[in-house]
Amino acid sequence: DIQAAIKETSKYSVKSSDYLTGDSEKDSEIVSDLEQGLYRKRMLSYGGLLKQKHKILNLDDAEDGNLINTSDEDKTTDEEE
Repeated sequence: DIQAAIKETSKYSVKSSDYLTGDSEKDSEIVSDLEQGLYRKRMLSYGGLLKQKHKILNLDDAEDGNLINTSDEDKTTDEEE
């Protein structure tokens, strides 16, 4: 199912195994640093076909984009026309 695959691949920007060490004191410090550093950040990236479509449609950046006017009704790709 393509929808399930998209959800799974876009679920995490990093996995906990990438930064947890097994030392609870050090892990607590790392998680605290990540929490402070990522506060109010939208961690989002596109790859492959999604990256191509994002560029073709000239969509707003997730971090700095317009979150008020989100209607994309007029935006289509050449493939959709």
